[in-house]
Amino acid sequence: MPQIAKTARVLLVALLLPLGIAAGAVQAQGLSFSADGKAVGMATRARASAPTPAQLAHARSRLPMLASRSQIPGFDGISSQAYGGNPGIGVGTPPFTTKAAYSSATVASPVTLAPWRAAGKLTVTKGGEDFVCTASVIGKRILVTAAHCIFDFGLNDSTGFYDSFVFQPALHDSTARYGSWSGVYMTIPNSYFDGSDVCEPGSVGVVCENDLAVLVVDVGTGSFAGRNIVDVVGKFGINAGLSAFTTFLGKSATQITQLGYPVSLDGGLRMIRTDALGIRQTPNNILIGSDQTGGSSGGPWIINFGTAPARDAAANPAPSNNTGNQIVGTTSWGFTDGVLKLQGASRFGFNTAFPTGTGRLSNIQTLINQACADNPGAC
Repeated sequence: MPQIAKTARVLLVALLLPLGIAAGAVQAQGLSFSADGKAVGMATRARASAPTPAQLAHARSRLPMLASRSQIPGFDGISSQAYGGNPGIGVGTPPFTTKAAYSSATVASPVTLAPWRAAGKLTVTKGGEDFVCTASVIGKRILVTAAHCIFDFGLNDSTGFYDSFVFQPALHDSTARYGSWSGVYMTIPNSYFDGSDVCEPGSVGVVCENDLAVLVVDVGTGSFAGRNIVDVVGKFGINAGLSAFTTFLGKSATQITQLGYPVSLDGGLRMIRTDALGIRQTPNNILIGSDQTGGSSGGPWIINFGTAPARDAAANPAPSNNTGNQIVGTTSWGFTDGVLKLQGASRFGFNTAFPTGTGRLSNIQTLINQACADNPGAC
């Protein structure tokens, strides 16, 4: 996850990591302000230029980290450990497995195959400082990541947007097999922009309902000149409903596969995978056990991950809600004290903070619609 947003008001350590990219220019396109200085409309957006590939060598993460266990939403004293936890620490321990997404240190496979390759490393820049996050493709030229990867929570001004970003799908070591895609646009929820989002009490800008962002990249260059990114690497679907969750051991839960580029594992140079039971919590978050850290911010939380096998329906009918490779949230924050290892994601869906009004769509669909309206060729 990228490190947490740099604002002093954020208590978590962002999962984003600084890089050292030269700042690009940002102009707020179509961003309007009311008399009191608050953004109006369904979403706040800005346009961005991209850093040069030569500036993508060394990055820091930007993942927000909670300061104490008391800030963990719904925390009931459980301890999150690989293999399901240590005996005697607690019951209902959320087990997880965090391992490399590749088959060996020298071979990028399977990350260069679908569906892995629709996820990749996101490098963002502001004021000459560079950070690393994770993002994934969800449309023709549309990406999804965490809002804290590109904006400082509650700044309530277009200068809170980061200057530029570059996306490198399925990056493995220094090899960007599917190119570097320059960013041209970003949009976040108004509630994240002005600081009105519902967050866990005592943690300003962390564990919030709407830490998510939609980005647009330009068409490809080099060997991918003129092509749309979805035609090169494919995409994930989105799931913004409660159909992704079931009641399990008294919890609203689902199985999550998390992809990311945490800097503390393989130096943030290779994709990492976590598989875990995801627990739905208030405020509008999902919690998993995970050993990922800064740099994984914005990475996809996927249900039904993988390639569907050929099925003998007579012998083995498909389970309900079996649609594959759908994102239900993106990595937003983390907590670790050496024993407890947790991460959280703002859930795709409906909540009290964004959007508001009647006939509203989900938070993620609202952002996608805004991006498509502003960039018709990207959808």
